Amino acid sequence: MSEEKMNELETIDTVVYLTDEEDGTEYVFECLDTVEYEDNEYAVMLPLDDADDGYVLVMQIEYNEEEAEFCVIVEDEAIINAVFDLFKEQNADLFEFEEE
Repeated sequence: MSEEKMNELETIDTVVYLTDEEDGTEYVFECLDTVEYEDNEYAVMLPLDDADDGYVLVMQIEYNEEEAEFCVIVEDEAIINAVFDLFKEQNADLFEFEEE
């Protein structure tokens, strides 16, 4: 990620509202950080409705033809684990992570 892009991301609000295209349900997340992995950008998201559960979602950030940003839930366990490991490395000084 370029430094210019990183600075741009740091200035945005971390609360993200996502709408399920299938049923129109709106979900609220806190974007904890973004991670680059294998030429893709991912967001590590904390669901605010279930914040006490202690789990996060890994979502791939994609762009459409109009350069609008949208998120796609990642279901590949290998990608989820790799992105979350990078997230933990990048944020070791900000969060306490429980060992499994």
